[in-house]
Amino acid sequence: MKVKTMSKRENILEAVISLSDRCKTPGEMTISAVAEHAGVGKGTVYEYFTSKEEMMAEAVAHFIRTRLNTLIEMPFTGSFRQGFDQLSKKVDEIYRKNHSFFRLVFLTGEQEEYVATFSAKKAASQREEMLQKVVGMLFRLTEIGKAEGIITGNPGGKDMMFAFLCIASALCRVVPQSKWLWDDKPNSAAIDFFYEKFVKLLN
Repeated sequence: MKVKTMSKRENILEAVISLSDRCKTPGEMTISAVAEHAGVGKGTVYEYFTSKEEMMAEAVAHFIRTRLNTLIEMPFTGSFRQGFDQLSKKVDEIYRKNHSFFRLVFLTGEQEEYVATFSAKKAASQREEMLQKVVGMLFRLTEIGKAEGIITGNPGGKDMMFAFLCIASALCRVVPQSKWLWDDKPNSAAIDFFYEKFVKLLN
């Protein structure tokens, strides 16, 4: 099977995502550092992006397209609990591979420090579109819970998104009370704990 080779543009966007985990602040990510990490010249970066702001905004879109579509399109074929476990595992997998961009997309507070760094309006629009797709995924999972009698309420889109973001925040270790539940990855006790919280929030 032929493996698709990434374009220079894709290499640059991948470099931005990779470097974001090494930078303490957005300001530390320079065009020069991105170019070096991508294996291209600084001038090449400017051939594809007119500014650092545009490059960062496009990196958000690239992250959503390449990492989060697998989350959005998850097929739930088992029970509600199996679906929750599957969702939790995928969220944790995406987070562990790309800490900074996961937080940037899912945790609103993380975006404030990036406002002066990239086109916040464009990135926010991309994030909102992605979150609407996440609601569709959660709706499919919730319907399984309703059929099993586990979800007895009638949660709307905002309710489902709030529940998901609470669990995502905990899974990416930004909720202080949750850090005692694991070392480097969620264990069965942690998943049980968040499952109960998830069901409670949806009811």
